[in-house]
Amino acid sequence: MLSKQRLKSVLLSGNSQEEKRAEIKKNFLQTYELYEKLFECIKNDKAYFKKSNRLRHPLIFYYAHTAVFFVNKLMLLGVLKKPLNQHIEATCAIGVDEMSWDDLDEKNYNWPSISDVKKYRDDVKNIVLELIETLPLSLPISWNSEFWIILMGIEHEKIHFETSSVLIRELPIADVQTHKDFTICKQDSISPKNEMITIEKSKITLGKEKDSTLYGWDNEYGVHEVDIDEFQASKFLVSNKEFLEFVEAKGYENINYWSDEGWKWREFTSAVHPVFWQKNNVNSEYQLRTMLELVPMMWSWPADVNCHEAEAFCKYKSEQTNQNI
Repeated sequence: MLSKQRLKSVLLSGNSQEEKRAEIKKNFLQTYELYEKLFECIKNDKAYFKKSNRLRHPLIFYYAHTAVFFVNKLMLLGVLKKPLNQHIEATCAIGVDEMSWDDLDEKNYNWPSISDVKKYRDDVKNIVLELIETLPLSLPISWNSEFWIILMGIEHEKIHFETSSVLIRELPIADVQTHKDFTICKQDSISPKNEMITIEKSKITLGKEKDSTLYGWDNEYGVHEVDIDEFQASKFLVSNKEFLEFVEAKGYENINYWSDEGWKWREFTSAVHPVFWQKNNVNSEYQLRTMLELVPMMWSWPADVNCHEAEAFCKYKSEQTNQNI
């Protein structure tokens, strides 16, 4: 999926408060409004309340959640003194990352209407825009600044742009529609023949300095150096064509390739191939589900799989090549 907008991060440093406010305002509006356009890809109102993934809430939750995040964090900071909509803020605050044993029974939730969420998002946008104009601002922006919460809300929305697009991709194709702002590349080519290449030993540095010029989440800070021994890695990302070998070898049905947790996931989902592969009802050929379309399989594209599938694939390749992959 390609968006026609590029969402850059705001620099914490600068020489002009006026220019910094304008930069933050532009970044906020780009992010906030592009996220709303993502939900324009949902074709009908009922789809907002469908669970495209059994371990996630319906999309109405995620539509409201990023705006709720702004309000709840600003209230925690004391910038906002009272809730904007207690029902929406209580219902759509937490529950982003559930597991199969968590209580996601829909009868326990009284979801807000689409119109109520749209109004809520508009109200939150106006509040944040006013705060960007009026909150005290000193440069560079530090952890203790009220603007740190504004930047946190912007970066949080960018995260959910990715996760919500996947949930939309998991909706039935009849529940989505193409959108002028979200197009896909439809170019395929001959799948590259993969091989293992040697990566020389080296020292790498992880983490972020406290005086970094970009916003960071708390677990990004601190610096850690690691000595990495020589190792091998595949030259290319594993393509759909390369992964097809594992599927046709009935790797999804062979417990020996799977970890204990991975096999529980496979049994839970009854997976026999990657989730975004679908078979054509006419000729049983594989097709690829993109976010908004069902297209002929792009065999040269990297395979979209989770960690359990990737681990099982590596065990299969180890068996086939007599190498420890």
